[in-house]
Amino acid sequence: MIVSIIALIFSAQTNLAISQTATATSKLMGQTLTVSNGSQVTPAQNGVSSLTQLQFLGGMKTLLDASTQYTTQPEATLYVAGMRVWNGTAKFSKGSYTYTGGIAPLRIAFPVLAYPVGPLILQVVAGVDMQANIQASLTPGVAYPLNDSSLMASLSANAAAAAFVEGSATLLFVRAGVGGSVEVINGLTTVAAQLYYQIPPILTYGGKVTLLSGDVYAFVDSKLIFGSWKRWWSKDLFKWNGKCFAFGSDTCALN
Repeated sequence: MIVSIIALIFSAQTNLAISQTATATSKLMGQTLTVSNGSQVTPAQNGVSSLTQLQFLGGMKTLLDASTQYTTQPEATLYVAGMRVWNGTAKFSKGSYTYTGGIAPLRIAFPVLAYPVGPLILQVVAGVDMQANIQASLTPGVAYPLNDSSLMASLSANAAAAAFVEGSATLLFVRAGVGGSVEVINGLTTVAAQLYYQIPPILTYGGKVTLLSGDVYAFVDSKLIFGSWKRWWSKDLFKWNGKCFAFGSDTCALN
């Protein structure tokens, strides 16, 4: 009976969430500006989360939303201003510990100019495209005698970021125009090492970085009444390769 009561109390305590909230208020242009941050630890779900919000002119905007789950397959997710900017997962499988994370292809666009001409709407939009990925692994090789054991480690990462400008004319549910994109950076690198107890490690590596490649293109977008714009057709008008730098086992054969 006593053991059951202790188990019940422990279960109730581990299911309780530990929360903490902090709020700061200021004045901006005569209006109240409030920033609040809340964090929560939930032992039963092995989780930690944090939320930062901004309240101004009667509206609430989420600036940062991050969460981490500590389970047999830990996962961490980060949102900034409603956009997922990072997601990572770690797991142990088939004798190897791996971590995979990255930024899904993300486009952030800003309207620069919009001008109606009869039924048409002429507009200019600028913005950035970005994505990144990383994968790491550790694989122990246990042998007998133990002096013959080894540890294999590998890391691969790639990242790309581009700036673009598009000018278009929109008529109802169809948009056509011309755009230009400059890829500021596109990089890929790989590193692998095999570590032994008695002999020097074996290291292999490679990678390349391409700077300032780009293209000029024509495009046609379409959408449904309540849908978002989808690229229906595009054609490159002019392309350039930019400058490539390679190291290790990689080459810039196409540049």
